[in-house]
Amino acid sequence: MKTSFKSVMDTTISGAERESKNVRVNVSGAEPGYVVTSCMCVSSAITILEEKDIIQSSTKRRGGVLTPGFAFEKTTLVERLNKSQKVLFETKEV
Repeated sequence: MKTSFKSVMDTTISGAERESKNVRVNVSGAEPGYVVTSCMCVSSAITILEEKDIIQSSTKRRGGVLTPGFAFEKTTLVERLNKSQKVLFETKEV
């Protein structure tokens, strides 16, 4: 039995460095339990190893425990996951 998932989220992106905009994020992929989870863990680990300087520079003076969204914000994690073809992130302005 082959399983897959699709999730849609509407959100507003805002921040000090950019103006606010409304986006729709579609996330879809293979079976989320084992296939996508392991792909996300390995891709996250590779990103941390290869882009440690980017993560550290964007979190300077903030330290402590970081959420994944904040820690990986300026990295290529989403592109890496999209290339894996196990999970696909698509964003569209609404």
